[in-house]
Amino acid sequence: LAAALATAQVDVKLFDRLQFRAIGPANMGGRTTDVEGVPGNPNILYVGTGGGGLWK
Repeated sequence: LAAALATAQVDVKLFDRLQFRAIGPANMGGRTTDVEGVPGNPNILYVGTGGGGLWK
């Protein structure tokens, strides 16, 4: 599935109506502070949280 999605073409016109908005940083619980992918494996992400949690 990841290989099929990697080769899919995206119509850039889909993004024409999007507008930038600031969503942080904010001092609140449950916030995500970092997201990192694993080079060579698009199926693994590590997510760090403001409370010290780490999710795989």
